[in-house]
Amino acid sequence: MELRIAHTADIHLDSRVTIDGEIVRNPDGENIRWRDRQRCFAAFVDDAIRRDCDLAVVAGDLFETARPTPAEYLVANWYLDRLAKVMPVVLIGGNHDDPSGLAERHAVEPILGRRENLYVSTRPELLTIRLMGGQTVLVGTLPSPKKSALLTREEIATLPPEQVNAMISGKLAAVLRGLHGKVPEGEASILVAHVMVIGADFGGADDTATRISIALHPDDLNGWDYVALGDIHKAQGYGFRAWYSGSLDRADFGEEHESKGWNLVTLSGPAHTATVERVPTPARRFLTLSAEDLQDEARMQELFREPVDSVPVLRVKGTITLEAYEAIRPTIALWERLPTFADKLTVTRATRTRNENLTDTLGPKPALSMWAEQNGHQDKLAALFAEHDRIAAAA
Repeated sequence: MELRIAHTADIHLDSRVTIDGEIVRNPDGENIRWRDRQRCFAAFVDDAIRRDCDLAVVAGDLFETARPTPAEYLVANWYLDRLAKVMPVVLIGGNHDDPSGLAERHAVEPILGRRENLYVSTRPELLTIRLMGGQTVLVGTLPSPKKSALLTREEIATLPPEQVNAMISGKLAAVLRGLHGKVPEGEASILVAHVMVIGADFGGADDTATRISIALHPDDLNGWDYVALGDIHKAQGYGFRAWYSGSLDRADFGEEHESKGWNLVTLSGPAHTATVERVPTPARRFLTLSAEDLQDEARMQELFREPVDSVPVLRVKGTITLEAYEAIRPTIALWERLPTFADKLTVTRATRTRNENLTDTLGPKPALSMWAEQNGHQDKLAALFAEHDRIAAAA
């Protein structure tokens, strides 16, 4: 038996996604970053169908928030339905689309029941999936863990956070053992999980020290023929049988140098040996420039010729003196005509905490004059003198 699986995660459908806090629109008035998310999701669906996959799995974080907009639901349903017409689809809940309260329904729950071939899981379970060819595969699901669902309020209240996390991690490992214990020997089995795994590389997007809390050990994943992981945006594998597919689109500059795509997984032979092929998506580039790069007029003109739907998200970053910044300000103004450009230069001033000449022997007005000259505020000197005279008169 050969089984071809399309594995993705962390799609983060978000109709309000921004660049540097601002929604950037194309000439048709559409949010270009929202179009990026849709384009990457569409590429995954089209390629999974074109490559004759038998099963598609989405390992959590279909949405950016727990309260998706109607537009986000429309896009999600459209592409999931398109997939489900030709192959079974398993979708699990992630931490982004999981509400904080137990009383609220999960963001992916409204997708339930839309099509027979679509399986939506918001709790750990073992699913028996019938493929289009008649074969079956067992799929274990481990949605994003929620502390309140695994420990009582009293337990959480009386234990330190690190102990709570350790207890929940232990409970998750036990849940996985229980799920895999139901798999008959020789049956093909897949685990779809939205969870941290110890030793994962967060790439430039996250800080391992601050983010790892509830986490499984790689050994907890043993036994499954393939483990489709979600939650970390950087694609990476634990051997051949456990992988983070990474996200389909870049989220920010922390992911500037990461490749984006999904995993085409093939299980073959009696041992269900897994092989993984990375399939790229048309993710928008993120590009960091230096102050020197801004002087490259040919590069600027090349970027201006690109349509806004494909031009990279740009930032200029570094440290520059005030004098040098003033000299290139006209050039920065030209770059800022690109709606995807952000000035993130750190401007330094050649001042001292206390100038050796600013002594008690220097009068107030000469001291103000020296400060204004050193800091480029000569235009404010008259106002400073007037304020000094007002304070002196009131004293």
